[in-house]
Amino acid sequence: MEVIREQLIDVRERIPSGAPLGLMGHSMGGFLSLHFLGRYPDLVDFSWISSPLIDARRNVPFFARQAAHALSAFVPRISFKSAVRTDQCKRDPKMIAETKRDNWVHRRISARAASVLFKNARKLKDVSEQFSPDLKLLMTHGGEDKICPSLLSWKFFETLPVEQKEYVLFRDSLHEPFNDLGREDVYRTLEQWLNSVLDEESSEENYEVRRPLYSERRLNGATAAA
Repeated sequence: MEVIREQLIDVRERIPSGAPLGLMGHSMGGFLSLHFLGRYPDLVDFSWISSPLIDARRNVPFFARQAAHALSAFVPRISFKSAVRTDQCKRDPKMIAETKRDNWVHRRISARAASVLFKNARKLKDVSEQFSPDLKLLMTHGGEDKICPSLLSWKFFETLPVEQKEYVLFRDSLHEPFNDLGREDVYRTLEQWLNSVLDEESSEENYEVRRPLYSERRLNGATAAA
C-alpha cells in the first residue's frame, strides 16, 4: 500500500495542479485498489475497478486457510499453483496465445500473499466505509466470471458510500472482459466514462445504452439474493 501511495504522490507532483488522478485495479489488483481507496480516500479522484476479488476466502477450505497462515510465518515465500486457468479469463484464441507467450504471467501465489489476502478479506467492508463520497467510481464485471463472481462485486458495490458510482455488467464476458470477445464494448464504455470524469464532451445517447445493463443487474442481484 505504501508503495502505491508513494507512486501516486509522485504522479500527483508531476501532473498539472488540479488535474484529476485515477487508480485502476483488476482482480486481485481490484481488491488492493479497494483497500487503498479506503485507506487513502483523498489521494485519487476517480477509479476503475475491474472484476474485483471481493472475498479471497470463498471456496477455500478452512484448513487450507490455516495452513497458509502457518506457512506464512515460517516459509512465507513458498508458493502454490492456483486453480486459475487462462481459458477462464478470456475466449479469444489470439489473446489466449499471447498470454501463454507472456513470461510475466504465472499462476502461483505465495503463502504470505495468500495469508494477507485471507486476513484483509474480513476488513474490506469496514475499509470501504471510509471511501470519499466525492470519488468517481466505475466498476465493471463479466457476467460469466467463474473466478470472481459478479454477484459478490455487485452486492459490495451497492454498499459503497459514493455518490458518483456506476456498475456495468458485460453479461457474456469471462474474468477479463477487456481481453475477451466483445472487448470493444468494454473500451467504449471506459472511454465514455473517462470523458465524463474528465469533463470532456460525451454522447448522452451512448450513456443511455449502458443504463439497461445497470438496471438488469439490480434485478438479477435482488433475485439471486432472494
